[in-house]
Amino acid sequence: MNALKDYQLVAYAKAGQQNALAELYRRYAKKTLYLAFRITGSVQAAEEVRQEVWFKVCVHIKGFREESSFSTWLFEITRNTALNFKKHNSHLSLSEDDENMGFLEWKRFSGTDHNNIYADIALREVVSFMPASYQRLMVLQDEYGVSLFELSELLGISHSILKNASSFARKFIRAKLNGHPAKPLPKLELSRQRPKRKQRNPRKREKG
Repeated sequence: MNALKDYQLVAYAKAGQQNALAELYRRYAKKTLYLAFRITGSVQAAEEVRQEVWFKVCVHIKGFREESSFSTWLFEITRNTALNFKKHNSHLSLSEDDENMGFLEWKRFSGTDHNNIYADIALREVVSFMPASYQRLMVLQDEYGVSLFELSELLGISHSILKNASSFARKFIRAKLNGHPAKPLPKLELSRQRPKRKQRNPRKREKG
């Protein structure tokens, strides 16, 4: 089964072969969990969403018209299920980013080796507890590959301040992942720093 294309597995699944559904689940279960977590921000909620998604897949696979790929169809089910779950759970706030969660996010995941998906989710969950400025710093460094020197020049913040902030953030993350108490992070402003104006010396009046 693992050598078959998705559309072939879909055909077998429609014919009632459970092993075809099992293979589709093996291929996409982690991706489903990842997208659900990105939208809900909760590991427990993501697990519930994933279960509901695959229940829907099992029930509706025979009605799948194959006007799009199975991956696209599954993405729509996952996204809508996660958004609906979040809307009906008041402790999970819905943001504009959730509404705009697009297929590129789904595709980006598929091109990455996420065998240790729970470690990735745990890391993102820890980062979510950090102040927004530290979250931005981690994202710019680790996801976009922006160096501290580039950030220093872009934001007008000294390299040493950013280096210390990055070090504090990584110690915070390591402590949380290992179940240890973490020290509070110092205040960090990542907005563009305006250069200080030089004070002009008042002209001395000439004595007449």
